Amino acid sequence: MNHMRTFWELFFLSMLGLTGVSGVLALVSPRAFSMVADVLSRRMVSLTPAGMPGERLVDLKVDGFFLRHCRFFGLLVIASAAYLFLLYAYGPAAISKPFLLLVVGISLGTGIAALIEIKKQKQQNECYRREAHTDVLTGLANRRAFDIELSRRISQRQRQGTTLCLLIMDVDHFKVVNDTYGHHAGDAILKGIAEILASQIRLMDVAARIGGDEFVVSLPGSDMVEASLMAERVRTAIGNYPFAFNGVEHRITISIGLAESWADDDATSIFKRADSALYAAKENGRNLSFRQGKPERAIPLPCEG
Repeated sequence: MNHMRTFWELFFLSMLGLTGVSGVLALVSPRAFSMVADVLSRRMVSLTPAGMPGERLVDLKVDGFFLRHCRFFGLLVIASAAYLFLLYAYGPAAISKPFLLLVVGISLGTGIAALIEIKKQKQQNECYRREAHTDVLTGLANRRAFDIELSRRISQRQRQGTTLCLLIMDVDHFKVVNDTYGHHAGDAILKGIAEILASQIRLMDVAARIGGDEFVVSLPGSDMVEASLMAERVRTAIGNYPFAFNGVEHRITISIGLAESWADDDATSIFKRADSALYAAKENGRNLSFRQGKPERAIPLPCEG
């Protein structure tokens, strides 16, 4: 029994000493401590038994928060190790109230600093996410975000059989506007179109600017009839909007191509059909919405029955 007691005392003191050394290293050189921790973490992975997934427990080498607050953590570790050693050597009566307050204060400070840092990083990550998926000029989704959304909706279509339509549109004679009135006028037009799109689509729809004067809208749950009505509403709203630059109002029109997702579609195939319908709309005089197929007008004229 005495041998076992001696063993556990030596083990406890060894671990306490190692903890204290770690705290001193973190206090003196945060970068050196992070490198040591990184090597130990890699060693833990290499010792993982065969057939079991190896996962690093820590990755302090690239943890900016730890590097900034490493000395604070080191001080907490040293104080905690000293507190445990005094408890072991002299018992609770040897610990003074100021020392206890110091340990508690450092612990609370560390926790508060960590919470503040976590909140700050969360806000930064959200900001980066928005920037990565948002078109800077219009505030709509960008091509990357729309590709992700379209792939998700196509997968849903294949799993559940839900309908999905795609609109592709671009501004008629946009280059002429840019060359005549300048790029500031072109930017104003693109922003105005984005605002109209945002006001016309449903919450489940996603509108994006995918480059230049080209916009797309995904319409999950809509069939070709509903998508055709949406396309005409958007086309009419943009055609009636009083775009103004250089003190003069100008009427801007758009052409639209529509496609409905098929069971074996992927993003490329549905884009191709919608783009073909858009090309037909432009070939037939612009300021039109055409749908896949022949292609034909999205909503036939009265005389076409």
